Amino acid sequence: MDQKAKEQLKEFKKQFNQEAAIKKPKKKKGLSDRDLRHLMGVDRPTYSRHNGAMRQR
Repeated sequence: MDQKAKEQLKEFKKQFNQEAAIKKPKKKKGLSDRDLRHLMGVDRPTYSRHNGAMRQR
């Protein structure tokens, strides 16, 4: 390969890598807010004792 072809190949690889990096959507790691609330049990009903009976808060 001559010098010009090598330079063109380098430029093409640089541009190709930049385009590939831009087009890739990153996956979101972790849980959503809704999933976390469900795991912690925030939205569940809570019960307590009042005069021996179970009452919902």
